[in-house]
Amino acid sequence: MDSLLPVSLWGIRAFAGIVATFAVASLLGCGSGEDDAYPAPEGMESVLTSFRVSVPVNPHGRSVSIVIDGGYCVGNPAKSQTTVNHVDAEQSADEIVLTVYANVWAGLCSGIGGQVRHEVQLDEPIGDRVILDGIADPPAQRWPRPDSELSD
Repeated sequence: MDSLLPVSLWGIRAFAGIVATFAVASLLGCGSGEDDAYPAPEGMESVLTSFRVSVPVNPHGRSVSIVIDGGYCVGNPAKSQTTVNHVDAEQSADEIVLTVYANVWAGLCSGIGGQVRHEVQLDEPIGDRVILDGIADPPAQRWPRPDSELSD
């Protein structure tokens, strides 16, 4: 019986963390996209999500391909595929900060099982600018990749 206690406490902590994350996101206006200029489809909500840059990257190109993790909910695969709602791109001479919003099923889903690719159009060629993920604070570098990240 003693061995079950740490697992139960971990489960309670994990559940509390999930609830707290959604509560903070809701307070910050990061939850549903219903009132935004980019409404989510029926039964889905628009949420902030992290991304990876798909390789290869053309420094002369005016677009960058990104990948987000997503997937299907068990029991309702037809309605629950994750999609990209929109991407906010803040561009300067030195960096491109991308903030990605994904449409996810509003029910309880793991959001795993697939990858969603999306092409982001830029005002100017990528050049030698750094691509950053705007969901992190401070924004996390996504391109060029840190040495520790080796695969797409």
